[in-house]
Amino acid sequence: MSHSILLLPGDGIGPEVVAQARRVLERVADLYNLAIELDEANLVGVAIDREGSAYPETTQAKARSAAALLLGDVGGPQWDGLPLTISLICFIPIGSKVCLYSLS
Repeated sequence: MSHSILLLPGDGIGPEVVAQARRVLERVADLYNLAIELDEANLVGVAIDREGSAYPETTQAKARSAAALLLGDVGGPQWDGLPLTISLICFIPIGSKVCLYSLS
């Protein structure tokens, strides 16, 4: 049985932290013979820049089908002018998933 984990690197230091977390997950899966599927999607600032939406439909679809989410960091000076609700709206629909936040 395979478990899907959606990686949401986000912005700032998030991509660096999530890249290392990916390495850890892959190593643990190898050591303990676990079947995991890792996928990535855009969220908040980087999603606005790349897809025009803080929580794009592509990310929503992947989040709905994932068993767990690993969230990097969100925010940065280039998005400081955005209303706080843009970030909060992203997290409300995914709140029912297991969401691990990297402290950066």
